[in-house]
Amino acid sequence: MDQAAAVNYSPHVLIFPFPAQGHVNSMLKLAELLSLSDMYITFVVSKNIHDRLLHHTNVKSRFSNYPGFYLEVLPREIDEDHPTSPDAVVKFFDALQIFGKPYLRELIDDKGSRNKRPPITSIIADGLLSAALEVAQEIGLPFIYLRTISACAFWAYFCIPQLIEAGELPFSGVVICQAYAEAETWQTQFLNCL
Repeated sequence: MDQAAAVNYSPHVLIFPFPAQGHVNSMLKLAELLSLSDMYITFVVSKNIHDRLLHHTNVKSRFSNYPGFYLEVLPREIDEDHPTSPDAVVKFFDALQIFGKPYLRELIDDKGSRNKRPPITSIIADGLLSAALEVAQEIGLPFIYLRTISACAFWAYFCIPQLIEAGELPFSGVVICQAYAEAETWQTQFLNCL
């Protein structure tokens, strides 16, 4: 983006979460915090998540005080039913590569003509969505990956080096769950370990 052109506009961040409740909730909180600074925010979600936000949350009233907040919907081809099975997640990522990247390019290249918005100046995407990084690199926009994990998961990741140093990890010679080792599918493995 041309530096001289960017000076005339307020910052406009495109936020792109993975379509799952915890990821979307974390990113919405970030969007709200950025909106408090009078930044423009374009929040991109799938049709399924969009409908759930409008029908089952207070997203309309929550963001009504922020005139720079825009909720955008990914193309229908990317819509996921409920990406909890491995096949559905793979299908989502494939569709994101095929249909999502052109959509993101179009949204960014729009130069603010949609509802007279300023052009998008940066992207914050979920750490799982590499397609957004590829588009940002092609266009030359600043990009931030945000991992939307819980404090508990963050602490566990943070402590892994100390656990390795203390000899607690990796587990050696222990089969944690015999049923896991013998089961045929991941669902059966999971259920047998309970």
